[in-house]
Amino acid sequence: MTFFSHQQGIQSIPQFVSPKSHRSTGSLQYDKIIQDMEKILLGDREITPVTPVDKRFACPLCGKLMQNPLQTDRGMVACTSCYEDRRREIGSEICPLDGEKIEHDSFTRLDKFMVREISKIQVQCFYEECKWKGALNDINRHEETDCQYARTECDICRQKVLKKQFAEHRAKDCTGNYDVEMEETFDTEETKMKPKFKCPSCGKEVESSNSHNHWKDCQGTKCPYEQFGCKNTYGRSAKEHEEHISNYHSYDHCVLEFVQGVLEENKNLDSKIMQMTRDKQTMDRKFSSLHNDYQILQNKCKELLEKSQKKDRDINLLESKFQKLYNVVSDLEQNQYEKKESELKNIVGNLSTKGNALFDITKLSESEELIRKVESDQAMLSANLADTNLKVKLLEHRSTNGTLIYRLENFTHRLEQARQGKIFALHSPPCFTSPNGYKFCLRVYLNGDGMGQGTHISIYFVLMRNHYDNLLEWPFQKKISIRMINHKSRQNDKRETFNTDKTSTSFRKPDKEMNMAAGCPKFLDLSSLLNGGYLADDSIFIEVKVEDPVKR
Repeated sequence: MTFFSHQQGIQSIPQFVSPKSHRSTGSLQYDKIIQDMEKILLGDREITPVTPVDKRFACPLCGKLMQNPLQTDRGMVACTSCYEDRRREIGSEICPLDGEKIEHDSFTRLDKFMVREISKIQVQCFYEECKWKGALNDINRHEETDCQYARTECDICRQKVLKKQFAEHRAKDCTGNYDVEMEETFDTEETKMKPKFKCPSCGKEVESSNSHNHWKDCQGTKCPYEQFGCKNTYGRSAKEHEEHISNYHSYDHCVLEFVQGVLEENKNLDSKIMQMTRDKQTMDRKFSSLHNDYQILQNKCKELLEKSQKKDRDINLLESKFQKLYNVVSDLEQNQYEKKESELKNIVGNLSTKGNALFDITKLSESEELIRKVESDQAMLSANLADTNLKVKLLEHRSTNGTLIYRLENFTHRLEQARQGKIFALHSPPCFTSPNGYKFCLRVYLNGDGMGQGTHISIYFVLMRNHYDNLLEWPFQKKISIRMINHKSRQNDKRETFNTDKTSTSFRKPDKEMNMAAGCPKFLDLSSLLNGGYLADDSIFIEVKVEDPVKR
């Protein structure tokens, strides 16, 4: 038998569990929850799971795959957004999952176990052509890095193409504008750029590398330096053209080529500046979105902090009121019973001495009033006596030697209620390892919990907060033995023993009423429990013993 601490991620057990019945509110219709999900949504995109998704991952409020699953203190799970929206609809004081009133010390939290389980769901790629299969939390990384069927945007023509066809698109199909004519070859990675300029004399486009030889063949009549002030013209012969250039602009053609090169570079720079401007605008939008998300997250954190501080104040107030009530009850136990008994004797004595007067008609009304007073005093005395008996009964069941025997009565009826979901968990009376020692109790799931749900009874050990915790050594390091008594043969008693793990938060100093539970999710299968001699007079007996660990 393997023992797990719930804090270590094996199971998710709420810190407070109420044994109240879970009643349907009418808005929660379990029969409408889909049994298996053949399609699931990630944002607004549809994904196909490898196998149908188990119905336990469906939100009981919306029927879809749970997003950010939230768990209540009674173990119910739903989408965080669905839970909060439904609470606002039906009233913030009513739980939308089980219809119970939400107490001021109730709490909810992110179900990390359910988050991990959902993230492991095996799904197929977004694109049907892709044969990739993997975990749900890996699908975005696959699409961004590995999937050849993903669509990517060309940064020149802004057309979306398959990732595996991107290189061919850039080489053949791209319709974007280039600042210079580009000659690309699909078979090689080399890209050759051949800048050209338009001859101002004849209008013909000439490669820059061949501009010097072009003057010898140019058929234009306008001087190429007209834009710089030359007004001379000449015939169409190459000789006249060359003579004019040699006589008037022997060095100017170098300047012209340089200026035209600068203009060509300016065009390239303009294109780059425009691209950088678009990139900056994109980055500004992303930064604005991130800043808004940061503000929202900061507000949520502030709200959670305020709620936590308010809850701490409420807990401290309740502890103070409970202590005052305990002191009042103690005083009543010591004084009130004797006082009321003395008053009652005096009243009875007075009634005996005035018995003859009751027959006097003139004093009948006075006698009736006296009888009513006696009856009122008797009713008050009976109520105080019942409170005293309850306190005495609790003190009788209190154990301070580290050993607790928990008798669980009416077992058959309670097991049936647990199977119907009306009882979630039961707690034993608290027990102490010594008069001023550690305080603990047992938590029992009749229909099982986690790995044992529906097949086994689950039993857990729970440390509780105590007035003497500041005097004790932490973490809690003891040997814990749990035994279920077999009434046919003690040799068949079911026993489980384990030493506490000092690194687990289940055994640290409690900062709430109860620590996380630790124990056996599969303590004993229900078939053996019902038929193996463990049940007597419809009751079972569970013994827990806390001892010092054996030193090696």
